[in-house]
Amino acid sequence: MKSRKVRALKMLRCDASLLNIRRALDELHDIPHSEMARRLNVSRPSITSNINGQRNNPGIQAGIAAMWHVPPEEIFENGK
Repeated sequence: MKSRKVRALKMLRCDASLLNIRRALDELHDIPHSEMARRLNVSRPSITSNINGQRNNPGIQAGIAAMWHVPPEEIFENGK
């Protein structure tokens, strides 16, 4: 059975862009991009650009999704 978060994300995807969903998750989890970057051993701009859809690094996206406790394929176009 799918988690409540995954079901909620699927419902949101009907009405909201993935970019807006990522921005909402970013606000809800309130983890500074500098902290995400430290945990993933990447630069802060790399985190921001992946969240904003300007970059598509599956490894970084998987790390961001894990910090937000959601599957990457639900919030990133090329999530794996």
